[in-house]
Amino acid sequence: MCRIIIKFILLTGFMYVHESIPAVGQRDDSILLNSPLYREKFQLFTDRSLYASGEPVMFRVFNMNNELQPENNLSRVIYIELTNNHNTPVAQAKYMLNNRGSSGQIIIPDTLTTGSYYIRAYTRWMRNFPPSGYLCVPLAIVNPYKIIVSDLKMPIPETVVPESNAGFVEGIKYTSDKLSYRKREKVTVQLKEINTGISPEGYCITIIKNGYLDTDYSYTADQGGNVKIITDGIKYYPESTGLSISGYVIRRQGQQALANSRIYMTLLGSDPDCFEFITDGRGKMHFSIPDHSGSHDVLFTVDAKEQDDIQIIMEDEFSKEYSGFPVSTVDFFLERQDLVEEIMVNSQIENSFMSDKNDTLSINKSKADFPFYGNPDLKYRTDDYIMLPNLEEFFFELIPSVRLIKEKNKRSMVVLGKYVDMSFYLPLILLDYVPVLDIESILPVSPRRIDYIDIINTVYIRGNNYYGGIINLVSKEGDRAGVQLPANSTIINYNTFYNSKEVFYPDYEKQINRDRIPDLRATLCWFPHINLAPDSVKRIEFYTSDIGGKYSVIIRGITKDGKIVRAIGEFLVE
Repeated sequence: MCRIIIKFILLTGFMYVHESIPAVGQRDDSILLNSPLYREKFQLFTDRSLYASGEPVMFRVFNMNNELQPENNLSRVIYIELTNNHNTPVAQAKYMLNNRGSSGQIIIPDTLTTGSYYIRAYTRWMRNFPPSGYLCVPLAIVNPYKIIVSDLKMPIPETVVPESNAGFVEGIKYTSDKLSYRKREKVTVQLKEINTGISPEGYCITIIKNGYLDTDYSYTADQGGNVKIITDGIKYYPESTGLSISGYVIRRQGQQALANSRIYMTLLGSDPDCFEFITDGRGKMHFSIPDHSGSHDVLFTVDAKEQDDIQIIMEDEFSKEYSGFPVSTVDFFLERQDLVEEIMVNSQIENSFMSDKNDTLSINKSKADFPFYGNPDLKYRTDDYIMLPNLEEFFFELIPSVRLIKEKNKRSMVVLGKYVDMSFYLPLILLDYVPVLDIESILPVSPRRIDYIDIINTVYIRGNNYYGGIINLVSKEGDRAGVQLPANSTIINYNTFYNSKEVFYPDYEKQINRDRIPDLRATLCWFPHINLAPDSVKRIEFYTSDIGGKYSVIIRGITKDGKIVRAIGEFLVE
């Protein structure tokens, strides 16, 4: 039996080392990290260049990374910011990245003054290089209620001139069923790729009134090709498994790092989760969060001596580096004042009818409560059993798979399972998903205050952490059954992935009772992801709005060598 246990330990250790060495080797290889293979490149397009405050900016990020780059080293998170011309962020969001890129929206605050703004995007890995490599697109934003004349002519410091030789590749054939349409009439557009596969990541398409998009703008970010980094200078690693929360844990007295200490992070709310991390020699903590969206209250619990006065210093989620402001080829406030005046009027009219509109819906529906550990092996609902005076009695009398043990005058819990490896690790004990560091704090609790108890009676592995089972107690009122939070606990508010809104465009063949509601859309439709199959025609249908004039169908994509593929078609709305 002893030999079997020894062999198991050696095999487990070998497997852990085998999995860890490649990742560490890649991170320590400065030559590899400085190669083009590990430079992340993207291109950013928006549906328009001119907006009113309160509107969404629709965007598409094209992934231009090297095809040979290992997939597990790619960033899976992109940070989107709306900034003013003083480099101050006015809106921020985080979106998932995949091999094609990303798409979404960022809402313009309705409190902004009229002026020039910028949408910029970058990954955590890109923050190791000069900020000139961030994606940055200039926007003009109009607030009809907050107009300061000086803002319209404010000089932009340290501007960056777009590359005039970037050019466009004409690779799309565009046709429409008619050249002119009535207001609120259906438009049918057909698209065909002239050169098959010219844009491997597909296309984004915007249908807008002429002049609302700066079609001549084509700025390529400086990816810092001549900048070299060394492994000691790497501060941000690619978020290849999801969002990252990082910071430092220190003792307030003497600002001493709390090294090699256990710290737990609990995401509170309707979709709770719990993570564990061991700080490094500098007291650094780093948590990777899987697919969560929206705003969460996050609880950090440090397993340290009670007399230690602990402080957690969070690292900045978004970059504060100045990336330089690119210049649009159009000054909307001077050259296209008619459009500025039009969007001012239309914005005020739409706000008057806003209560009657229902054009957006959250596409990230709230999840039903489902624990991170999946279905438990055992579940005990306290109301199904005779009511005992406290949890100590409840565990002793009714849950034979959990046993209280006492060592050196200190009690703890163990979970009994049918596999011998259960005894190698301590169980993870939770109360409303918050780690229980002192068993004595929960034993006197009345079972009347507990809804149910979940038990995992096998070894549970999460990341680099191994647990001898899980015990999760969930209170009836969500109040931790009156048990105080562990010492050295800190709560912060954290925004995970952005809860994007799906935009619904009118279908006047199906919708009724909209005759009295004005349709003042400048963007008739936005398609962030359109794939064109070889030797086939893509058909797109949409409706015109109540705004007459010339409209453009603008199709954009990226070739494998980073050139912009573009096609523009026009039609008239009378």
